Amino acid sequence: MKFKLSEHPSIFMFLISLVILGTTIFLNVMYEWKIYSIVGLVLSGIASLVLLFSVCLDIYHYLKKKPEQPTYQAKEDESERD
Repeated sequence: MKFKLSEHPSIFMFLISLVILGTTIFLNVMYEWKIYSIVGLVLSGIASLVLLFSVCLDIYHYLKKKPEQPTYQAKEDESERD
């Protein structure tokens, strides 16, 4: 069982949220920390934390299911017994 990035879109969403977080920090510095830029920073920070939790949970479930999947060698051994 391989970890395929195409099956785990939460990783890409997390990376995009980090880009948005960096952009809002840049805009905060550029606009001298106005209230509307602070609101964007808070919202993008919350989104990044939620997506980070989602990525960690996704990896945890993958690692939990990984030992249950038979390996290629185990499949060959079973076919030789038949």
